[in-house]
Amino acid sequence: MLKVDTTLSHIPARREHVVGLFESINQPLVNIPGHGTAPTYAFILGTRNDQGHFTVFVYLWQKESGAVVIYVSEPRALDRDGYRAEEDEALRFVESMGFLVDNVHFATLPPHEQDSVMARIPLFRPPMRVPDPFLPGPGGQGAPTGLASLDTNALFGGLSDADSELFRRAGVSGRPEPMMGRAPDPGPPPAPTSGTSAEAEAPPLDEDARRRLGRLLAMFGVLATVGLGASACTTTSSGGGQEGDSRTVESHVDLGNQQLARGLWVDAIRTFDLVIEEDEGHRDALRGLGLAYLNLGRLDEAEGYYRRAVAADAKWSMPKNELAVVLIERGQCAEAEKLLEQVLKDIFYVTPEYAEHNLARALACQGRLAEAEKRLDNLLLKRPYFCLGYLTLAQVSQDAKHPETTIQACEDFSKNCEQNEQIREQVSPEHSAQCHLRAGLAYAALGDVESARAAFLRCNSSGPNGRECKRSLELLPP
Repeated sequence: MLKVDTTLSHIPARREHVVGLFESINQPLVNIPGHGTAPTYAFILGTRNDQGHFTVFVYLWQKESGAVVIYVSEPRALDRDGYRAEEDEALRFVESMGFLVDNVHFATLPPHEQDSVMARIPLFRPPMRVPDPFLPGPGGQGAPTGLASLDTNALFGGLSDADSELFRRAGVSGRPEPMMGRAPDPGPPPAPTSGTSAEAEAPPLDEDARRRLGRLLAMFGVLATVGLGASACTTTSSGGGQEGDSRTVESHVDLGNQQLARGLWVDAIRTFDLVIEEDEGHRDALRGLGLAYLNLGRLDEAEGYYRRAVAADAKWSMPKNELAVVLIERGQCAEAEKLLEQVLKDIFYVTPEYAEHNLARALACQGRLAEAEKRLDNLLLKRPYFCLGYLTLAQVSQDAKHPETTIQACEDFSKNCEQNEQIREQVSPEHSAQCHLRAGLAYAALGDVESARAAFLRCNSSGPNGRECKRSLELLPP
């Protein structure tokens, strides 16, 4: 399924990333909101990232205004068969708007011709008003190059790229791929055709309770994409160390990832240690050790291994995102912010909602609550079934003393998660209790005692949030 990504203005792919490229040979009239109707070019780009995942992009561009709309395959991490199916869908999509497209056959071109193609096609650089790039002369050929189905891995998504085990403990049957079943497909934005739009689109908690809730949020994401990490496994040395037998190393990495997915943290550490003995710079083993130690609450070891994983592969966004989780836990939020900004610049990162969510928490822990609220609002507009986002927004808005926002976040959580027949079975009582608790506190802060009472009574959990609801209910005036 193709879906508009409003955060992209171009696709800074390198030559080695490109596996397929199509361009339109005509320019039908297409309306792009804010820019109007004008002749429009279309391109379809297929990429393969450094971890072996495929992604399909559809790029619509108006030469006269520089207006751009970019569609991205969802989910972004496709296998080879999924890529072929998504590429076929992209071709049908642009042809339905009146575009006639031609296959550039990029992979068959010699390197100097590939460079020439990338220089003349605008999708690889930020948009600007330029002369026709398909004609010779300044700005044309030879111009300098610059660079929906719902993704159910992102329902609760969380703070790191891998976290279903915590949901299992909370009563949710998560699994690495895909996690937590299917949500209703909100559908793609309306296709931009001639004359149509190109886009759709009370008592305060005590300090111990705050720490418990914060910890619960911080650990809500730790195994959702172990499957992605496993599929990206490499067997060659990433940075020094003995190579050993590649098949033995590969089998140990596969076993370690299976143990992570099952929550066998100590077993995973033993397995990945065997890999490190053979290759001390093996990036997948270093990342796996960081994840296992994070789940054991041993943040010193987790941070050390994550830093080594980042050093072993500076382009790999997954350990950067998870290292940021550790740094947020330790209050090193400015450094976490910088790491997450790097992750969000990686257009090939397959779960950007995780990094968006983490960045909001990094901002909040620096006291920049308004920025955190805005980022979460924008994230939830794009990902209305990213359930953890509502819980975090409720927490941030409560800290910012914006009770109306807290109440709205919990109402949206109820509508999109608790009442959604394809998601509600995956929402544990503890998840619901967290929002009922915060909504009750928000109502109490507004002086609406009866609504606060009703919210506290809706808590149906024996966990920390449920207990806090009961305590808060007792403190309400009769």
